[in-house]
Amino acid sequence: MKTNKFWNSMKTGLLISMAAGWWGFLYPQLTLNADTYRVVSEDGRAVSCEEADSEVDGTVMYIEMLNADRSRLRFRCRFVEEIMEYLERVL
Repeated sequence: MKTNKFWNSMKTGLLISMAAGWWGFLYPQLTLNADTYRVVSEDGRAVSCEEADSEVDGTVMYIEMLNADRSRLRFRCRFVEEIMEYLERVL
């Protein structure tokens, strides 16, 4: 009985993740707002909103990210960082 409950929880989590991904695919301008990403110059300095094109919306940024070279993108997730820090302390 516990195994069924576990798999049902996993299925529910997967469905929620898929729904969130679908939302981001349909409405990137709502998903990729200014708080979601940060533009960084080639030398690693954060670019201010005045320096970056403030007219660029989430859709344009999404397309640019899709077409960017892998070396130009860096993924960071605070949740994943917290989990990794916890695992390092525990293990």
